[in-house]
Amino acid sequence: MGVKIVTDSTSDLPKELAEEYGVTVVPLNVHFEDEVFVDGVTINQDEFLAKLTTSKVMPRTSQPSPGSFREVYEKLTADGSQVISVHIGEKLSGTLQSARMAAEMLPEADITVVDSKNATMALGLLVLLAAEAARSGQGKDEILQMLEKRIAEAGQGNVILVDTLEYLQKNGRIGKAASLLGTLLAVKVLIRVDEVVQPAGKERGRSKAVKALINYAQEHAGKTPVRLAVAHVGALDEAEKIAGQLKEVLNVVGEVIYAEIGPVVATHTGPRTVGAFWLPATEN
Repeated sequence: MGVKIVTDSTSDLPKELAEEYGVTVVPLNVHFEDEVFVDGVTINQDEFLAKLTTSKVMPRTSQPSPGSFREVYEKLTADGSQVISVHIGEKLSGTLQSARMAAEMLPEADITVVDSKNATMALGLLVLLAAEAARSGQGKDEILQMLEKRIAEAGQGNVILVDTLEYLQKNGRIGKAASLLGTLLAVKVLIRVDEVVQPAGKERGRSKAVKALINYAQEHAGKTPVRLAVAHVGALDEAEKIAGQLKEVLNVVGEVIYAEIGPVVATHTGPRTVGAFWLPATEN
């Protein structure tokens, strides 16, 4: 018994961390024409990128069914445990609605569904904090209060370099970054996620865009001790270089978390995406 943490596959939380902290991950789906793949289960990042380059149509995504969440919740609450279920932002996906519907199907269970207002490792870092708190014995109300504060910080603590806006535009997730449409092909775009996709800058050429990403993180994180994650779509070498540069200018506590941006999020950001995500480090 205690508090158990649930999230979805758009958190991009590395599997080893999810397993270590007992986080249950409910996968979304990726559709290539008539084929349906379960994110991180029946398709991984490499397989996704291979299909993306050969598919005649743009892939699309879909949220888990309420039944999928209900099955997870029933299993986790069978021993009387409480559940905190933290998910991709409601304005980005229908996943939160599915989770809420499932929770309403189980009125006797103690389940709270939380809108992270974010995605990928901004969500992943929040989930990790919640799981660490649960493992340390903190109560549900205490964890929820912590998350409320940290969600606002996560919305400020991310910046993502996308090689093209094509995928965000065609999948209808471009948000306020629509202001960047019409830029030249050689211009690389920086975005951030805070409820919706927001513009964060643009630079001519990738090397300048990487420098802009570093500068953005330095400007917004300042000297505050932070936990740092770097996530990517098929760009591990570049992600490692960016992490090294970030460690030089940020006050990073502990090891950098490297994550692959999974097929669902990558459907919207496209190949060669690299993102930096940070949260203020706790005292312990």
